[in-house]
Amino acid sequence: MRNLVAQALACVTFCVLSFAQPAATPPGEMSPAERESLSQALGEAGNSPVDFVHALENHISKYPNSAKRSELERALVKSAMDLKDNARIIRWGERVLEREPDDLQILERVTVALTQTGGTPNEELALKHAEHFEQVVKKVEDNEKSLGARDLARHQDEHDRAEARAYLLEARAHGMLGHTDQAIALADKSYQRFSSVEAAREAAR
Repeated sequence: MRNLVAQALACVTFCVLSFAQPAATPPGEMSPAERESLSQALGEAGNSPVDFVHALENHISKYPNSAKRSELERALVKSAMDLKDNARIIRWGERVLEREPDDLQILERVTVALTQTGGTPNEELALKHAEHFEQVVKKVEDNEKSLGARDLARHQDEHDRAEARAYLLEARAHGMLGHTDQAIALADKSYQRFSSVEAAREAAR
C-alpha cells in the first residue's frame, strides 16, 4: 500500500514539475524560484498524501498567481478524492469547475461531497451541479448521434449509466431539500434508465 501511495505521489509530482525549463522563464511557466520552492516542499512531504496536500496548498498561498495554478489545483482535487476529504474536494473542486464546468468526474465528486456535507446552501449547490451533470451527459450523447450504429451501440451502455447517475444525484439533492415527490420520481427514473441497487435504495429512502 505504501508503495502504491509513493507511486501515486511521484506521478502527480512529475506532472506538476515536468513543465520545468532550465532557461529563462517562458510565458505560462513557473519561475526558477517558484519551481525550486515547490520541488523542495514536495521533497519534504515525502510519501505522505496529507503532507503532499499541505505542501501544494502552502505553495498556492505563497504563489497565488502561479502560471501553473490550474494544474496545482487539479492535483489537489485528485489528492482530496484519494483522501476522501470532502471539505477539500469542495474547495478545490469548485475552483477547477469554474474553469472546466463540464468535467464529469470532478462534477460528480463535488456534488457527492456537497450532499454528504449537508446544509441547505450545499444541498442547493449540489442540485445545481447534478442538473448540469445531466445536461453535459445529454450533450455528449447528442454529439455522438452522428456515429455509426456499431460505435453508437458501444457507447450506449456508458451513456445509460451516466444519465442514471445524473438522475440519482438530482434525486438525492431534491430529497435532502425536502422535495420528496421530485426525489422519488428522479430515483425511479434513474432505476429505469439503468437498474442499480443504489437507485432502488434512493427511491426507498
